[in-house]
Amino acid sequence: AASVKNPIDMIASAPIEHYKQTLETVIADEKNVTYSDGTSINNWDGKYKNFIPISESLKLSRNIPALKTFKLLDKAQLKEFVTSLGLSPEEYLHEAHSIGGYNGESPLSMAAAYAAFANGGYYTEPYSFTKLVYVNSGETYINSTKTEQVMHDYTAYMITYMLQKAASYGLDTGKYYNVNGVKYAAKTGTTNFDAPTKKANNLPAKAVKDYWVVGYNTEYSIGIWYGYDSIKDGHNTLGSLQHARIFQAVAKGVFTNKDNFTKPSSVVKVKIEEGNATVMLPSKSTPKSYIKTELFIKGTEPKITSTRFAKLDSITKLQGYSDLGTIHLTWAPIDTPDAFNTELLTEQNKSAYESTNRLNLYVKSLIKENQSVLGNIGYNVYVQNADGTETLIGWTSNTSYDLTGYYGDVTIIVRTCYSKFKDNIADKVSIIVNNQAPEPVAPPITEPTVPEEPPTV
Repeated sequence: AASVKNPIDMIASAPIEHYKQTLETVIADEKNVTYSDGTSINNWDGKYKNFIPISESLKLSRNIPALKTFKLLDKAQLKEFVTSLGLSPEEYLHEAHSIGGYNGESPLSMAAAYAAFANGGYYTEPYSFTKLVYVNSGETYINSTKTEQVMHDYTAYMITYMLQKAASYGLDTGKYYNVNGVKYAAKTGTTNFDAPTKKANNLPAKAVKDYWVVGYNTEYSIGIWYGYDSIKDGHNTLGSLQHARIFQAVAKGVFTNKDNFTKPSSVVKVKIEEGNATVMLPSKSTPKSYIKTELFIKGTEPKITSTRFAKLDSITKLQGYSDLGTIHLTWAPIDTPDAFNTELLTEQNKSAYESTNRLNLYVKSLIKENQSVLGNIGYNVYVQNADGTETLIGWTSNTSYDLTGYYGDVTIIVRTCYSKFKDNIADKVSIIVNNQAPEPVAPPITEPTVPEEPPTV
């Protein structure tokens, strides 16, 4: 049997089933991660996505998050889970299982395993007939099938939800995805040759061993393998997409039901704020572009509200005095906002990273991103008008400001705010300063200039 590459959908199922993990749980897709014995591992494209939710990791077939997830799982639970789906891992679950590095599966076993997701968590052992009727005796033999619940309905639905997103991406973002307008779930896979094999067989850099697609709708599950029994017979080429073409051709003949998968009551939809290592609710100030709706197992919804865009703290110790017609203001700065708090962001993200250097680089990149959206921290200065309205005088990143041109009892207001993002501006802090206009200074008295007498000729 050929081996399936990157069965991260099966790896992702176990933490959802046993630990009720959310789809937005993040893992660092980073360099220099190894197996426990020190053997190196890379992603199929040699690139790294850094901070990535498991739902995105599944869609993009990332090896590093798959291995990291595998390391965290109870191996006995994992083996019980995958074998209940009819899969046949090796006796000892070594870490290469996380990316399909074992004896392998057949298209039949993979299609049957995926069908359990479509069936709400119930696995049925594959069969090719329902009954036999003997011509001579008329005796009928009924082929009894065994169906067993192997996972919760929430696990099946959430994996299906992720694989629906993965289907479009893996099948060339629409070119081979459209099948009779049917909504279906699918996962592609690639089995690579290692460097020594390529060298020994004089294979080109883009040579790959096997291609896979396994997909399902509400009625059928399809498993496709595209490859060669022997390396001597030939090889595939990265990006050739023969497997996608074949899958689409087969699916067009059987995927006709346009019903979508039904969300069970055990799954709820919740709006969250994107871009946080810990899944959080949006604040009142979170921009719409940073809010998305995600699925959660009922009872595991996030309770913490993000402070990334939260209302800023007000200043303290506002003071002002008048000096020769100029109002001088000073105040105490606010504490560093959470969006720029290196210590806080490091603590929030450290569980996702094995490398301290990579963690530090990520925190720096996150602060840089926040600054591009929010701008710098600073303060708006206003003068309150007689009717109670406010006139903005200016913005400063300093904790002092000078005003001129306002006299008498002047009510001055200072609000903490960013230079770009204004929706989370702080409450006002005000002060009244009596500013007297300086006494006019008389011009100096000078004697009239007497013209000199012209020289006498």
